[in-house]
Amino acid sequence: MEERSVLWIAVTALIIGIVALAVAVFYRPTPTAAGISLTPEQTLEVEIYHHDSWARPALENITGISPDVKAATLYMWRPLGLYVVEGTTVHLRVVNEAGSRVHGLEIPELGLDTGPIMPREVKPAREDRTVTLTFTPDEPGIYKFQCSIPFDPTKTPKDCSPDHKYQYGYLIVLARA
Repeated sequence: MEERSVLWIAVTALIIGIVALAVAVFYRPTPTAAGISLTPEQTLEVEIYHHDSWARPALENITGISPDVKAATLYMWRPLGLYVVEGTTVHLRVVNEAGSRVHGLEIPELGLDTGPIMPREVKPAREDRTVTLTFTPDEPGIYKFQCSIPFDPTKTPKDCSPDHKYQYGYLIVLARA
């Protein structure tokens, strides 16, 4: 009886492994199967925002550290990934949700750049901190988007922040099925 159980488990595991391998090798989801719109136009939105780390409250109890110091803070794009289908006209709304830092968005491989987008401190109305880029990607691929404003602490309002090189995300252009 025991040998049959072991053999049954081994055969079942082998079948599951073969099926999983076949799916991994041969399954190619279409954009519609992945929930991606095939409409000729698509409006997407990405925003840069300020994120304080969980470490900030712990600093308040350390003697000699000013309560104004933010030791663990960063800016990041939300969402970090955008998906479109090749040939789709994209209206990409870029919003600067940062309170006091100038940011911009560029996709160098597609020749796109918003230029500087002022922060909330300077432009309180959201529509004044929004730039729309319109483009039609014609090649499938993965394109990196990133902040286009290098860090410069001498300017007022300040340009970007020390974590500039970490402010990136990806535009994924899928092949049209």
